This record gives sequence, C-alpha cells and structure tokens, in this order.
Amino acid sequence: MVIDAGDGVTHVFPVCDGAVIASCVKHIPLAGRDITKYFLNAMKERKEPIPGEDQMEVARTCKEKYGYVSKDLGKEFKKYDEKKKGDDGKYHLSNKFKKYVHKPSNGGKPVEIDVAYERFLGPEMFFHPEFLSQDFKVPLDEVVD
Repeated sequence: MVIDAGDGVTHVFPVCDGAVIASCVKHIPLAGRDITKYFLNAMKERKEPIPGEDQMEVARTCKEKYGYVSKDLGKEFKKYDEKKKGDDGKYHLSNKFKKYVHKPSNGGKPVEIDVAYERFLGPEMFFHPEFLSQDFKVPLDEVVD
C-alpha cells in the first residue's frame, strides 16, 4: 500500500508484486493544503503575529517542520498541558510548544510564533476528517481497508 498525500488530494495505491492495482486506486479530497489551512486558522485564533503576506508560507513551514501524528490524542493533550517547575521556581507549560522565528518577506523585523496543539491536531485530520469538513467523513484508515 502506498499513500501519497499531495497538496490537493491524497491517493491510496494498492501494490501487489511491485505493480499498482490500478482498478483499486482510491483518493480522498483531503491533503496537505487542508492541513496547512488548519495550522493557519489555529495560529490566527491564538492571535499569533503572522505577517499577512506570509500567512500560508508560515503555516506550511510550521506544518512541515513541527507537525507529527500522535498515537493517543488524550495523552498528547496531557503532555502539552503539563506544568513543570522551572529553575526560577515558577511553573511553566511543557516544552512541547515550539517557537518559529519568521523573517517577513517585506524585510520587516523577525516575529516569533508559537506552534502548539496544531502540531498533532493538523495531521489528525486524516483520521478524523469530520473535524475539518462535514463533506468528507471517511477516515484514511477506512479507505486503506
């Protein structure tokens, strides 16, 4: 089985003895661009300082650099919400949040952007597409079956 998640569509290619079984190829209308938009919306909701002209570039870079699939969403949320006592004696949120420093294309001052829950929630759209769109409800694991 080969899964090709492109920018606009994801294809599932069954392979037998090194050959693709063309009559069984499936596709789903969920792909990288959708995950990028999810990253962007999540960062905008938190009011991250993303320069308007660079929004999609920032979201795509953060998705590619920091995104990952989690085995257990509940445990993952716990890890992010965990507070630890720092050297300064104060409690701080987990180090699962990442900082992305973006240099605006207009030559402006670099901005620091927090990348948080979208790191694992973005790719989760492949397994729970109803989070993203009511139009597509079949998760990738069912397409593969």
